[in-house]
Amino acid sequence: MPNTPVPAAGEALPAVITGRFSRRAMLVGAIASLPAVAGAERALATTAAETSDERAVRLANELSEAMNGFMTPAGGTPHWVAHIGPSMHPDPVWFSQDAGSATDPLADTIAEYNAKLAEFSAIPVEQFVSSEVEEDIVMATYGPASDRLCYATPPATSLRGVAEAIRYAIDQRAFIDIAAERVVKSALAYLERRYRV
Repeated sequence: MPNTPVPAAGEALPAVITGRFSRRAMLVGAIASLPAVAGAERALATTAAETSDERAVRLANELSEAMNGFMTPAGGTPHWVAHIGPSMHPDPVWFSQDAGSATDPLADTIAEYNAKLAEFSAIPVEQFVSSEVEEDIVMATYGPASDRLCYATPPATSLRGVAEAIRYAIDQRAFIDIAAERVVKSALAYLERRYRV
């Protein structure tokens, strides 16, 4: 019984070669397809010729687009930044909040305290005629923010808040141990250098 191939549904019928086939016709067909093969080879060579710098820039642009929605509610403003280093780095990929745009209750309270303290410092000494008047002026300027920092300390919710808290501690000049002050200043320098906060 002859073995006749049957095409599957939707499959075209195979071309039937009868008689002798021509090697010359096959060679001409193969030569005719060389330009298409060469074009594909050039496209592959172009992709392979992408330098490390070009690849880094291309991928950075793609990542920049992806970051528009990273940890951001629909319709919200992105507040996150991607930091990418060489893969051999111990921490090659990390994310941080944009120091300038993210709100932080602790940083905002410290900023308010500093602004109101500057207002207080600008008041002429002659106006402080009694301790009661001075207390009234304190409560009209930096007192409320100072009380919040002391008795109802708001949380730090970003690296900006952490950096502002360290700056606040340094500005208070309350360190008893010089080594502790230097360690804290070193930590702040790291945050400023690495996270630009």
